[in-house]
Formats: sequence, C-alpha cells, structure tokens
Amino acid sequence: MQGEHTRWPYLLMWLHTLMTGYTARAEDVPTVELPILQEVEVHGKIHDLPDSITSASQGQVTHDDFRYRPIARPGELIEVVPGMISTQHSGTGKANQYFLRGFNLDHGTDFTTWIDGIPMNLRSNAHGQGYMDLNSLIPELVDTVEFGKGPYYADQGDFSSAGYARIQTFRHLDGFNHNSTRGYVKLEGGQFDYYRGLLTDSLLLGSGDLLYAFEYTGFMGPWVVPENSSKYNGMLKYTFDWDDWQVSLNAKSYYSHWIASNQIPMLQLGQSLTPTCCNRAGMSGVGPDGRFGSMNPSDGGVTSRYSGSLNARSSDPHSTSSLDLYALYYDLDLFSDFSYFSANPYQGDQIHQQEHRIQTGANAEHAWHHVLHGMPMEEKLGVQFRYDGIRNLGVSNTYARKPVIDPSYLPASLYNIDETSLWLYAENEIRWLDWLRSITAARSDTFWFDVSSIQPGFAYNDANSGSTAASVLSPKFNLIFGPWKQSEWFINSGYSYHSNDARGTVLHYNPDGSEAQPVSPVAWSRGAETGLRTQFLPGLNSTFAVWFLQMSDELVFVGDAGTTESTGATSRVGIELTNFYRPLPWLSLDADIALTQSRYREATDPGCGSLAINVPARGCLAGYSVPNAVGMVLTTGARIELPQGF
Repeated sequence: MQGEHTRWPYLLMWLHTLMTGYTARAEDVPTVELPILQEVEVHGKIHDLPDSITSASQGQVTHDDFRYRPIARPGELIEVVPGMISTQHSGTGKANQYFLRGFNLDHGTDFTTWIDGIPMNLRSNAHGQGYMDLNSLIPELVDTVEFGKGPYYADQGDFSSAGYARIQTFRHLDGFNHNSTRGYVKLEGGQFDYYRGLLTDSLLLGSGDLLYAFEYTGFMGPWVVPENSSKYNGMLKYTFDWDDWQVSLNAKSYYSHWIASNQIPMLQLGQSLTPTCCNRAGMSGVGPDGRFGSMNPSDGGVTSRYSGSLNARSSDPHSTSSLDLYALYYDLDLFSDFSYFSANPYQGDQIHQQEHRIQTGANAEHAWHHVLHGMPMEEKLGVQFRYDGIRNLGVSNTYARKPVIDPSYLPASLYNIDETSLWLYAENEIRWLDWLRSITAARSDTFWFDVSSIQPGFAYNDANSGSTAASVLSPKFNLIFGPWKQSEWFINSGYSYHSNDARGTVLHYNPDGSEAQPVSPVAWSRGAETGLRTQFLPGLNSTFAVWFLQMSDELVFVGDAGTTESTGATSRVGIELTNFYRPLPWLSLDADIALTQSRYREATDPGCGSLAINVPARGCLAGYSVPNAVGMVLTTGARIELPQGF
C-alpha cells in the first residue's frame, strides 16, 4: 500500500495534463492520503494447498515452520512430512534410510522427491533402486515443501506409491529474515570435530534476483576410525519475470567424501575389532573398541552431483502453465564390507559399488480453467521425459579400495545402461456443487531399457545384455465433499508403481554362473484412502485419514550381490492423525501419530523356508509381517517465540 500511495500524485498529474493540455507541476496536485494497512503475518504449518487439495494427507509446509528446527543432516528436512522417518547409516555422505506408511523405503524406492523441478530418485542405481540422496540440499534455502501420501496424484509416477515431496528453494532471501535482502554468514561447531559454514546472499541483478550460496560441513564423529567427512555445496539461482512468465535458472554443485562406520557383529563387541587401527580408550564402555569400532577402516565413499535447470511458470485467470528442463552429472563410489572375512580371511570381503551417470529430462504441464453449464472445471495435460545414461554401473571386489582379482571372489559385475521414459497424464476436475467436486485422472508411463553387460571374463555377457520395454497405466479417482464449517471430507483411490533395476529385466545368469529369471520392469501398486480435514476449532488444524495400499511384488535388485530377489506381494493398512494448534500468538504445538500394519499377501512367507528363520508366532500361513515396517510413528513439538526475536 505504501508503494501505491507514492504513485497516486503522479497519476493525478497525468490525468490533469490529459484533460487540460496544461502540464501540471507536483506542487499543483493536491495530496491524496490513503489508509495504510497494518502488516499481517501468518505463522505455522500450512497443510492446505488452496484450490488444488486432493487428499487429507496432502499439504504444504513453509520455511516459517522449520527455520527454527534443529536439523542435524539435510535428510531430516523430509521429516516435515507427517509420519516420515529419516535415519542414517554408513556415514553422512550416503543417502538416508526413509520410512513411511509401513514401508522401509530403503534409500527412496517408493517415495519420490523433486528439488526445483529435478527428480532426486536415481533409477538403476549402484546401491539401490530409487536412491534418493538429499545431501546436496541446503536447508536454510528451502522455501516450501509440498507433500502428498498415497498413489492419488496424476503428476506423480515412478517411486510415488507411498508419496511424494516437492521442495522449492527461495527466489531471494526475503523469505529468511523478512526484513531485508542482506546475506549472512553462518558458522556452527560441535562435539567430535563437527564444523559447518554457510555463506549466502541475494541481490538485484538486471531485471531479476540473483541468489548464491556456498556450504562446507566437516565431521570426525565418535568412531574408532574417524569419519573424516567433508561436504561441499554450491548454489546459484537467477529468477526474473519475462512477460507473463516467472523464469528461474539454477546451477548446483555437490561433492562429498567420508569413512563409514557400518555395522559390527555382536560377538565382537568385547574384542578389539580392527587390529590395523588405533584403539581410542574411553569411547565406549564395551571393550577397547566396542560398538564404536569398525571391521574395515577403508569403508566409505565419494560422490558428486552437478546440475543445471530451467523452471518457468505462468498463470492467468484462464490457464496455468509450467515447464522444467534439467541436466545433471552424478557419480558414486561406495565401499562396503557386509560379510567381513567370510570369503577372504586375509583381505576381507569389501565390495565397490560404482556408477557414472548423465541424466536429462523435461516436465511440461498446462491447465485450462473454465465454466461448463455453471460448473467450474479444470482440465490438465502433462508430459514428462527422462533419460539416464549410466556407465560402469555395478559391483566389484576391493581391498582397502583397491581392485582385487582372486579366484575365491565372484567376478566383477559391470554394465552400461541407457534408460528412457515418457510419461503422459490427463486430469479433469469438476465442481458439481458448492460442496462436491471430483478429480479424475489417468497416467501412462512407458520405459525403454538398453542393457550391455561388460563383466570382465564372464561367459554369459551376451545373455545378460539386451533391450526391453514396458508400459503401465495408472487411473486415479478422487471425491471431495465440503467445505462445511471449515471442514472437508476426501475419498481417494488410484494406481501407481515403481520401476525395477534395468539389470534385472534382462538378467539370465548370476555372477556365479547360476541361472536367473528376468524380473518385470515395473511393480504396480493400488490404494485407497478416506480422510477428514478440519479447522472448525479456532487455531487448530487437524487431519484424520484411514488408508490401505497393495503392492504387486516388491522386487529388489540386490546391488551388493548383483542379483535380483522378490519379497512377494504385500498389503498395508493404516490410520493417521495430524494436528497443528496455535493457542497463543507466541505458542505453536503440533502432534502427529501414524499407525500401520504391513503384511505379505502370500500364504507362505519367503522367510518361512526349510530353515524357518524368523517364523511368526502364529505360523507362516497367518500373514507374515513385512520386515523393517515401522508400526507406529509419533511426533510432537512445541515452538515458543519470545520477544526480541528469540
């Protein structure tokens, strides 16, 4: 309003000149005083996405909600999604482990994440399908996190059975300190030689905003073998308005190296674990090395990611459009020792998982807004394209990160892969009545795999090479009732899927020469949900959802061994309740609870073989629990905003 107030005298001068032909002076024009509105700030979680909310478990969180939240590692930022857990193992440079809705998502297999229009899940990855490494994210620069759970959203395809998150970074730093665009330097330090520094600033450049940032993080950790991790992040973002479009140009770089602690056997807890490494007395109360020890002091990894992207958005009363173009280079060298000294008692069983990847892609969407027979309607069309060119992908044997050729080892399993996908979707939304609207959508995804085995000295290279293709159709249907008394009721249903590792689609022989069966390129999922979202009580935002989800077959390519295995078809059911309450202007409370039951659908569980390992108390015919499925997640928090910015 202040800006409008200063322009009014000049507007009156122009009108006076137009009507009289006399050029007025500023002192000739009477001052018009306009009321200046008092600034109003909105705080807290925003679980609603205005005019586009599809389910009770969909929402958006702004920077204001998590900017005071202590975040020990970038992957924890994804925990703003209610019910999500992010953990870490094998060093801070490795992708996190994620858990949601009864899924052990491994490193991201059934939860897809986008950062500034770039998909973060890596297909046919050296370590795990859908590998989602968020270490290239700088939490302080995140503006919003949009999320949704379940397979009900037309614009989400591969790896989205459990849900999705779209992370958007700032255009400039106003969103951080609210009062100025000045940059800042942030320095952190902590126990076990933890250091972190962040330099960021934004400025006006030409007709747009330029934001830049550089981050360094180092950590030794409490381990007998120091983690000795270093991480470097760089970001450059230029955003400008062009006609009716807002356009962003992004450049990001990330590099990290680390030593991994990994797991140790229980039987070794009272012994010195690594004779080649110094013992650090006092680190643990169990033995000279204890649970902070290591079986292989050279485990760890090196990874890097460099990307460039363009994001464009346009909106008017009749339509909205968006376009994302991106290209990136990524590599990973991961060294792990899961079986210790069972294969080679002298050099250990360390393996090297590696890949070098070029990825390009595009996402385009256009929506039309109009009225048909008095009913507001929106049609949406979208197309997504992605290409992954992966070279020297696979696993080989190493000792202290050096290649090992030994008859007692399996031969190296290496591949070159070209994987291309084309995704098309269409969506129709109709508001039939003031209290009823429907969203109907269909999505078609097609994959092309071209796999070349380059396994040295392997007689079955040709048999493990080839090309294949697959398509999957995912219909979705949603009904939304309300609002009544600031409450809405949702009924959702839909199909989705995750793709499987390209190597498994043409695999006929395992690295040991035994026969193998190729797997389906995709594993479908289907689910439904009903939920309630309400703001009936002043200051309280609550959602309640009951859902179920079925997977056709949770096929997994075991990168550690170079083979595929099936864990069988599964069913999951759950209940979720989320609450955000602001009883006082300076006090915010939130409490989320998620209960999930996860079971295999087969009569006999894969774990109930001749050895009868982990047989449930009710027997193998009663529906075996899915391993690592978290049954309950409870999250509570409070934020107190004291005077003077504390």
